[in-house]
Amino acid sequence: MAPVNFWGDYHTTDGKWWSMLAQDERLAELWGEAKKLTDANNAHAGYDNPSIAAGDFDFSDTVEATWIFNMNDFNNVDDFFQVFATKH
Repeated sequence: MAPVNFWGDYHTTDGKWWSMLAQDERLAELWGEAKKLTDANNAHAGYDNPSIAAGDFDFSDTVEATWIFNMNDFNNVDDFFQVFATKH
């Protein structure tokens, strides 16, 4: 599938990564806190992000960092988590 835009598809609505992150003892507390914060503040942030409202991810602001650090192989959230949230 082609990326949604030039920078890739950094939005999800399927929820699969939340359960995987919750099962990882190294990451569960960190991502649990991130979910609490986004759930509590999404509607009050000036933009009701539909991916966050659906209980999932939006890393669209991450594209700049991936470009700066020459991590141009990321096309979507799965790619991001395969690198930064799986055990190597």
